[in-house]
Amino acid sequence: MRDDVVDYDQFFSWVAEMPDRRSRIQVRSDLVFVISEVKRQGEKYAFSIVSGDPEEIPLYFNEESGQVEEGVRERSTWPARQTQVVVDPESRLVAIEMRRAGVGSSNLERYFRLLAMERGFSRNLIFDLTMQPSTSFEEELDRYERIREATVVISRPNFDWEDAEDAVTGLADVSGGHTASVTVNAARGESLSRTDGLLAVIRAHVRRSFTSITNARVIGQKRGDNQETSLSLARHQLKRLIEVPTREETPDVRDFVSAEAASFIDETAEKLLSSGDDYELASRSE
Repeated sequence: MRDDVVDYDQFFSWVAEMPDRRSRIQVRSDLVFVISEVKRQGEKYAFSIVSGDPEEIPLYFNEESGQVEEGVRERSTWPARQTQVVVDPESRLVAIEMRRAGVGSSNLERYFRLLAMERGFSRNLIFDLTMQPSTSFEEELDRYERIREATVVISRPNFDWEDAEDAVTGLADVSGGHTASVTVNAARGESLSRTDGLLAVIRAHVRRSFTSITNARVIGQKRGDNQETSLSLARHQLKRLIEVPTREETPDVRDFVSAEAASFIDETAEKLLSSGDDYELASRSE
């Protein structure tokens, strides 16, 4: 098996030029993605992705009758949500609009992989979206006095495991793996080290500018607490809250969200690159 370098801009340029109907992909048995609009914002790509279940029958509550009624729709239409996704190939950052029943990162990964395979770009594009940790994760971690269990999940960094060297990635490298998951438990009544071992690996990964960590979770007790609680990196992703103008027309709202997402990417990239971490502008396909 051989990995070939794929240029991100080449891939997203190919996606952007695809006709709407060709971009329709069955991501799951009850979920379809379609790119309804693409706009360039400098070097970035702003995608409007429609998601939904074509087999879903919309239900409406009739306040006058107090009954739930099935909606009537045209044969070629189906209930959908629209999510803005902005991609910056240069910085390798992706900003996804968070909305109820919208486009999540795991389904977006699957969508781009299936799109590449089913539309002839690559037989097996390896496309991972790892979260960018917020500093709030380590701040919360420092509040734990006793840690009974810790877990870390890491995916292969960009092109080579050597991008991040530690005991976990080293084992995954020599094993020829794509992902690695490690869980360590303390002895009854004892605590894991909060600064060494697996916790040191977790801290190192969340501090890296371009991390390959997929998730991290600890279970234990915080100072002053009598009961155990859990801390998950999934709840501490880098994010920005914006106030969307309510009086704008729908297309303008989409442009506003995309512009804010692009600005967020620029600011994040500047902070990450200033940290001094090196990274390669590459993806993988087979």
